Amino acid sequence: MSAASKPAADSSRSSKWDALVSLLAVVGIAILVNAILLPVSARLDLTQGQVHTLSDPSKDAARGLEGVTVTVYISKKLPDSLPTPQGGTVSLKGIERAFRDKLDEYAVASGGNLKLVFAEDNAPGVGTIEEQAEAAKLELFSGTEAQVTGGGELKFARYALGATFHYKTVHEVYAKALGPGFYEFEITKILLRLKEKYDSAQLQKEPLAKGKALLDAVKACNDAVQKAAKVDDAAPAAGLSLGGKSDPASKRLESLTAAQETWGKACGEVEAALGAAKPVLVGKSQFGDTLLATAEQFAQVQKELAGYLKPASNPDDKQQVPPGLAVAQLVPLLEQFAAEVDRSHTNLADSPGRRVVGFLCGHDEFCPFAEREPLVNEQLAGMLGQNNPMAKQIVQAVQQIGQAIDETNAKIGENLFTRKGYAIARVDAGKPIPADVAALIVYAPRKPLSDYDRYQLDQFLLSGRPVVVFAQPWQVELLNLAPGADVGQELRMDKNALTATQHNLGEVLAPYGIELSAKLTLDTKQVETVRLMQLVNRGGLQFQTQKDFPYALIPVADTFDASHALSRSLQQLPMPWATSVEASAKLKADKAFEVVPLISSSRTSLQKTGDVPVLPPRLSELVMGSAPSGPHTLALAVRGPFTSAFAGKDIPAKPAAPAAPDQPPPPADDVELAKRTRKDKGEGRIVVIASNLGIEGLSRPGILAGFDMGKLAQFDPQVLTEFQSWQAGFQNWQIRIGQVSHFLGSSLQFLTNVMDWTTAHEALVAIRSKGETRRPLQQVEPAEARHLRLGSLLVPPILFIAAGLLRWRLRRARNLSLAA
Repeated sequence: MSAASKPAADSSRSSKWDALVSLLAVVGIAILVNAILLPVSARLDLTQGQVHTLSDPSKDAARGLEGVTVTVYISKKLPDSLPTPQGGTVSLKGIERAFRDKLDEYAVASGGNLKLVFAEDNAPGVGTIEEQAEAAKLELFSGTEAQVTGGGELKFARYALGATFHYKTVHEVYAKALGPGFYEFEITKILLRLKEKYDSAQLQKEPLAKGKALLDAVKACNDAVQKAAKVDDAAPAAGLSLGGKSDPASKRLESLTAAQETWGKACGEVEAALGAAKPVLVGKSQFGDTLLATAEQFAQVQKELAGYLKPASNPDDKQQVPPGLAVAQLVPLLEQFAAEVDRSHTNLADSPGRRVVGFLCGHDEFCPFAEREPLVNEQLAGMLGQNNPMAKQIVQAVQQIGQAIDETNAKIGENLFTRKGYAIARVDAGKPIPADVAALIVYAPRKPLSDYDRYQLDQFLLSGRPVVVFAQPWQVELLNLAPGADVGQELRMDKNALTATQHNLGEVLAPYGIELSAKLTLDTKQVETVRLMQLVNRGGLQFQTQKDFPYALIPVADTFDASHALSRSLQQLPMPWATSVEASAKLKADKAFEVVPLISSSRTSLQKTGDVPVLPPRLSELVMGSAPSGPHTLALAVRGPFTSAFAGKDIPAKPAAPAAPDQPPPPADDVELAKRTRKDKGEGRIVVIASNLGIEGLSRPGILAGFDMGKLAQFDPQVLTEFQSWQAGFQNWQIRIGQVSHFLGSSLQFLTNVMDWTTAHEALVAIRSKGETRRPLQQVEPAEARHLRLGSLLVPPILFIAAGLLRWRLRRARNLSLAA
């Protein structure tokens, strides 16, 4: 080796050792830093809105309760995906880790006040994780893969992902944690509910105790009956049973009869528990009334079951249904009612501290409740059918439509509100607002409010409780169904109309300094789409497809007030069929009032009178030829010392019931009480939203307009035409909902924000907005689109060349420096 190469080799070996030492030093420093930071919980969150970081209200909620135990139920192996109702799948990869991480964040933020306990699989005496979760009332779910059981039966495995939160004597359930974007909202909501529930439960010990005693009596009765009725339903090993002693129904009947004294004694406690619970629960709340009603139904089925087991006192008396068949039907029915009692008791136990939100009904508005009275008197319908078979068919069809309306409204109320933990109550027109209603929502009435209803709303507002008003001044009918030109013709799908509703919200709001415009707000660029059905010809065949059209009558609001809980976290919100709302000059000048424009349309919006075309092509032509005049206020919040709209006036009389026009006047005591309790001034809060958010009301009077049993009795031929209108009415409501269904998620999210605000959970409003948000694409001008396209083609190569030139210059300068 030459003398020149030896120093070069030593230098290379030294460089390698230096690199190795540097690497070991870096690794050691990394390990040391991790060890130092191990007790520290820190995370760098670069998402918009800080989705992965607990907000201050969530941290306060975690620290605010001492001694919270969270029992977590997570199946050992969750499926990779979950089927959706639309026929697709949603991925569950990483969801278990996301749920654990979020709970860990709360545990750290609580400062030791919140303890996590994870359920163990096949723990002694409690079964599998799934069995434990089901016992804790979590909602199990199934994946897309089926498994074959030991008996050769094909079943879908069930999984659990959720938790129960226990605080002193109360608890809450996170039944199914499949939405990572809403983990913070759901957990914080539960923590806030725990405190409210515990504080209120101390004041409602007797109702809760009576409800629990009633549930225990029903459970004991049902368990005794099901135990006595449990027989081997397997078929005999040989031969064919024709109803003899080996028939399962006969064995069940014999077993129940033999053990009747045992289970009869247990079921006798149900009547005693009902008698003790009624004085305490009846009329106090909707939850107590529901529990009593379901328990009474359970008791009725149990009595009917016992009746089939007793021999007839008269040998000639014959039961219409054979006892064996009746028992086979009644035993499962009894178990179903026991489950209903259990659910009703859960609602009662969860009710303390829950504020009731009332929905005004009776003016063709959004009212998420089934009607209390039947649509048609059964006795009158039976008499009508004997004289006119055609009228009977129409009545039956109308009854089906009415039943579909009631079922739809009941499901909407259940799914949108009750299952999400909101307590809602129906506020009927022409009646006082119940005392337990903490907030009132008037959701897009299409008929005028009477003076009596306006007075009730007025006094409610002056009492300090929040009022929220949604407006729907116009109804848009786009490719709706319409009766044929002649009676008997099929419905046509060509009705396009823009119709003013008959509301009087402008008159209702004017005394409080709020001006509701009748002009429609449109937009030239920031719009949502409307989804329409189209017929497409392919190969001589016609197919029905859906197509989305940009629609100027659905402006997308983009300006939101940052100071108010309802609007500070919003980014975009579609506002279908919107008008606008403003505060009067007098109200703006009054410093005692806080006036907040919550939501405003974009600068490219404009306003038009109601005489505008509704078909997308013609509407686009109109909008493109108009000058923008935005922004326009689409939602307004006002708070301050309001003066009653009825100050100095007599209290409006309660309207007479339709069925009793000659009813006596209200008692003098009621009149005097109303005079003593009336308010002429009061601090109030009101929010007015100049859109129905695409959530249209469904009501019997609105769909079955003009339905009259008297006309059917005479059978005027005009009834057939009206019947076609009734048929089209319900289908048109479904069509209109379908046309905007693709963005209703944003509308429903804002509606739940409103519910949180009315129930004083303002912190939840901002947290909810961290979840998934729909951001529709904005329309751009052709010239702007061309510039963006050219920019996307030219800018990346130019940047790449510039980076190369810069690197070349730096290397050249370094080489010159080394050479020197």
